[in-house]
Amino acid sequence: MQKFIAWVVGIFLGIFPFVFFEDYLFPATTSKYIAFSVLIISLLFIVGFWSIFYAPKRRIESRFNLVDLSISLFFLASWVTAFLGVDFIHSVWSNQSRMQGLALLSLVYGFYIISRFFINIDGWKIVRRLSALGGVVFSFLSYISLFSKEGYFAYGAESYTIGNSSYAGLYLVIMFFFILNTLADEWKEKKIGRRIFDSLSLVLIFFSPLFFNWKVALGGGQYQFFDLVGSARTSALVLVLSVVVVLVLRFVHSRTSKKTRLIFAGSAVALFFAVYAVLLGQFFNDQSKLRQWYDAESTAARPIVWQMAVDAIKEKPVTGWGIENFEYGYQKYFDARLADPNYVGEIWFDRVHNVVLDTLIGGGVVLFVFYLLTFLALPAYLFIRFFGEDGHKYLIPLLLLVHFVELQTSFDVLISTVYIFCVLSLLSSIVDKEKILTIPTFDFQMSRDKRIVAGIVLVIVSTTLCVVLFKPTSSNKQSFFASFELEDGIKRNEMLSEGLKFTPYAHDSARFVMFQVIKNIRENPQILKDKQKVEILKKEFSLYEETFRSRIEKNPLDFRAKLNLSYVLQYQLVLGQGDVKESVELATSAVLESPNHPVAPAFVALGRLYSKDLKGSLDYATDYANKYPNVVLPQRVKKHIEDQIRSFPSIEIFPFGNI
Repeated sequence: MQKFIAWVVGIFLGIFPFVFFEDYLFPATTSKYIAFSVLIISLLFIVGFWSIFYAPKRRIESRFNLVDLSISLFFLASWVTAFLGVDFIHSVWSNQSRMQGLALLSLVYGFYIISRFFINIDGWKIVRRLSALGGVVFSFLSYISLFSKEGYFAYGAESYTIGNSSYAGLYLVIMFFFILNTLADEWKEKKIGRRIFDSLSLVLIFFSPLFFNWKVALGGGQYQFFDLVGSARTSALVLVLSVVVVLVLRFVHSRTSKKTRLIFAGSAVALFFAVYAVLLGQFFNDQSKLRQWYDAESTAARPIVWQMAVDAIKEKPVTGWGIENFEYGYQKYFDARLADPNYVGEIWFDRVHNVVLDTLIGGGVVLFVFYLLTFLALPAYLFIRFFGEDGHKYLIPLLLLVHFVELQTSFDVLISTVYIFCVLSLLSSIVDKEKILTIPTFDFQMSRDKRIVAGIVLVIVSTTLCVVLFKPTSSNKQSFFASFELEDGIKRNEMLSEGLKFTPYAHDSARFVMFQVIKNIRENPQILKDKQKVEILKKEFSLYEETFRSRIEKNPLDFRAKLNLSYVLQYQLVLGQGDVKESVELATSAVLESPNHPVAPAFVALGRLYSKDLKGSLDYATDYANKYPNVVLPQRVKKHIEDQIRSFPSIEIFPFGNI
């Protein structure tokens, strides 16, 4: 059974990066969410039926160590702090582009438990190698970007079948360490053929276009070092640093005594934390050379967002805002510099891009303690412990430390989360084998009746998960297809109505489809001359209105939902309906909730225009434009209002892009 589970998990993790179904709003994320859900449900079925029909009657020794305990406490703390947060439903489901909520965390925790109890050390060799083969293939395919202008692996493409080059970078760094660990084992076993293959695989990944800019290197001319860094910049730099560190560690490990190795490893970890603390302080200093260099080489947005996150954390330091709820703190402490195109020019963030701050804002000090224990303290301790011994087991906890460094300017996504929990499960198995960090537990006799009950429970759970997990994704597909039915309003309404049922992502889907429809109307204004089509649009926009109202009723703090509802109520004027007064009230409420955000005031100014308060509208728009002199939207709104006053009583609805 253990070998079978190992092969199933290994094959899955090998093909996981390539799972990509196009018929979804966010195909890279949704596809992998579906695939991973299928894996967990299948494993539960397999384990359930095995428990009922095939498991021998035997004494089962419970295996539980400090790694298992810390992960379990982290999982529990995530749920508790989310329940105490500002939007529990959003914490559970996240949004469609991420799907990183408690639903996914529960799946990866289930994956961790199953893999811990059904994959032994020998099984992990199978999993590690099959996973790494997928990384080799993925890296090889990324070289197509040097020659292709189209497709999933085109240069600069957003997909790479994973969703983004940065996400692909996180994945490939993990694969690099998997192969490195495998190579170390094979070196001891003197398997020449595998050694050569793994060595070439490491080179292939290291020089992947994601990490190395071949076009600059082969293009001739002068360039600086950082010009050679590929599209996954943070992961590339971390990988180079990791290789240097591993080479130094290898040299020290092979030429020193156990005592010396322990002292070296302990000193290295202490130095790591000291350097991290210094660098973190420099990043929060606007005048530091490091901060100025980072702003020039990357984006000025992240340090600003970090400061906003710090302000939000100060408001809820103990239990946080709930995981996936950063956007609530973000809107409250919005820094107007983000809206200035001369400085940043980005206004929508749902991540802090720093794992420490992301964890603190999500679950406060409570969650952060368990995060540090699981992902930093225990790996650091085990790295020191394993480095003092023979072998290369220290590479596994080192990978977790390397990943932590990557996440200082990035964040985990679905694919990296799955593989990191895979690493944690492997680490826990190693801890079991070494018989360290063990927790006194109990043995129990698993009788036939107990096996049958356990099996039935697992089958029921897996069946329930089929319904709970797949309904949101089916709604996602319906909404996606609805966005293409721009000519057939009746069919679009039918698909949209179905797509917005029984899904926590209804407001996301409604926003996406609505702006596609509005764009189509702007490009084809003759639609509004067709009475039948107008009547269909009225029903459709009533559905959008209902969806956003439902979202606001569930969470009155949803700033973006208020803006979208305000827009619906204003745009409905085109269709002969709408409520300008309520639209202005919603926008005014949004302004109070996020006084520095540049979008909400636009609806106040425009609402006054549509209600024929011309002077009030122009005065408000003028103050609005003066407050944000370098932001495009306020200037466009002011000009639109001036143009409409000149053409009064004829008034056109302001054309927003996407909110």
